[in-house]
Amino acid sequence: MVNRLRTADWSRTPLGDVEHWPETLRVAVTMVHGSRFPMLICWGPELIQIYNDAFIPIYGGKHPQLGCRMQDTWAEVWPILEPMLGGVMATGVATWSENVLLWVERGAARDDVTVEDAYFSWSYSRIQGPDGSGAGIYVAATEATQQVLEDRRGRALAAITTGYAATREEAAHQVVAAMARHPDDVPFAHVYLPGEDGRGYAPVAGPGLGGLPAARDAAWPPAPAGADPEIVALPPGFPAVTHAQSGLPVTHAGVVALGGHGLLVCGLSPSRPRDEAHLRFLTALGTRVGAALGAGQAFADERMRSEQRLALARATIEREEAERSLAIAERFRFACRAANVGAWTLDLRTGRTELDENVELMFGLSPGTLDGSLDDIMWRIDDEDRDRVADAIAVVTRDGGEYVVEYRMTRPDGSRRAFQARGMATPGADGRPALLHGVLWDATELIAAQTASRESEERLRTALEAATWGSAIIHPDGRIAQVNQALCDLVGYDRDAIVGMCCQQLVHPDEERVPNPGGRQHRGPRAAARHGRRPRDLGHAELGAGPGRRQHRAPPRRPRPRRDGAQELRGRAAAARRPRRPHGAAEPPPLRRGAAARRRGTAGPPGRRARSSCSTSTA
Repeated sequence: MVNRLRTADWSRTPLGDVEHWPETLRVAVTMVHGSRFPMLICWGPELIQIYNDAFIPIYGGKHPQLGCRMQDTWAEVWPILEPMLGGVMATGVATWSENVLLWVERGAARDDVTVEDAYFSWSYSRIQGPDGSGAGIYVAATEATQQVLEDRRGRALAAITTGYAATREEAAHQVVAAMARHPDDVPFAHVYLPGEDGRGYAPVAGPGLGGLPAARDAAWPPAPAGADPEIVALPPGFPAVTHAQSGLPVTHAGVVALGGHGLLVCGLSPSRPRDEAHLRFLTALGTRVGAALGAGQAFADERMRSEQRLALARATIEREEAERSLAIAERFRFACRAANVGAWTLDLRTGRTELDENVELMFGLSPGTLDGSLDDIMWRIDDEDRDRVADAIAVVTRDGGEYVVEYRMTRPDGSRRAFQARGMATPGADGRPALLHGVLWDATELIAAQTASRESEERLRTALEAATWGSAIIHPDGRIAQVNQALCDLVGYDRDAIVGMCCQQLVHPDEERVPNPGGRQHRGPRAAARHGRRPRDLGHAELGAGPGRRQHRAPPRRPRPRRDGAQELRGRAAAARRPRRPHGAAEPPPLRRGAAARRRGTAGPPGRRARSSCSTSTA
């Protein structure tokens, strides 16, 4: 620029020859050309430009502009710059502008871009003339376009995250929605996924999908030859897209391969040249989008594998349950056959029955003889029981609940058998009884045994009442089950008071030990009636409800006196001095409690004592 400054014909400019320049201008020019910072001098009322080498990139294709007017060079942004320059020239107050967007035309078009969105930071300061007025303006400027674009594109890349997406298609929609929030760098974005048959690509996410080319067998979008993005022109018929910042139509797009997950087609800003920085941005964009689609595909694959494992586990469980149910059913059939029990199901609406083979075998029929209808069973039941069975079925059909019935049937071989059936009704979808499930067993021997038992009990009861001596039937636990009137007259109780008592409650506590039919030894069989008094060991139970009855309680036990240490030692010494009975020797006869009672003075009145005999029978 120094050589250009020296060789320029300044006489054709408003500044005139260099020899006539004022000293102030000479000093300013020397200072500007000695600086490596982009600097510009706007001199005179017409703001003639003189700049250094560092200022050339700001002009771009407009260089050289040495000696030209500021208004002519920056005509597209002059409405913005003129007020600022005029104010500084008039007031002398310097200005500072940082990262201001200016739509500039840098001369020759680059990549079909004539108007660029450029960001500049600059400062204006006045140069005073000899008379103190404004003679020119110092301009210190720097372009911050790349810094602003990197920050803006970084925010656009950060918005594309590998968030939750259940499928690759869902991830594609999330990616397109994230890029739609940054229209300055990505005017539009479309994601194409591989076709299901592996032929071509199909658009799945992006604005205006209805107007996009079919893409299955068409040449759009063209796949990049390598990993680098490919810049292509939009085909005819592509939906029109306008750049939001500049208002210019979008004519080109970048196609980026997504690593086997399809293609990304994103519009390019018509106000930015396709330089290396723009290509790096497209590459980074494709990497982020491919990672998001891969995460969605991995999640879908893992979910599919989980569903497959779950289906396999469910099939295994179902097979095991089926095998277990089959085994249980087999054991149930075996148990029913061993117990001579048959299972059946009756459809209360259609009258159809499902019987296992045990039912037919109990009926004396071969398996498969019955046709499955209820009528085929009813006519085989004896006439005197058929109506009762029909009434029981009618009640269950109307009210539901439990089904219990007993009937008799004559087999084909002439034998007459008795059967018992028990079932439970289950409701249908309308809440009314629909099915009756139950079991059937042959109760001929059981009914015969019950009849024989009732007859035996009746004979025993008759014999007990006919006995002239006091008799009772006692349970194994010692409780009295039945008594005859003779025993009631003997002990002085009515029948209701005796039944349920323990047999030891009817004897005096001073009597001898007698065997108890229940297995315990009870003290004394001397009847209370022998002394004309009631027994005293009835506890707190009331002996009767008739007039003159008293409530008797057991006498309190006398507490055993405690022995001190000396008494305990003397007792042990006395026990050690007693002679021991040799092993195997017979025990001495026990001392009769009657004699002991007489010695204590607690025996009854002297004279002949009438003993009562009591015969017992264990129930």
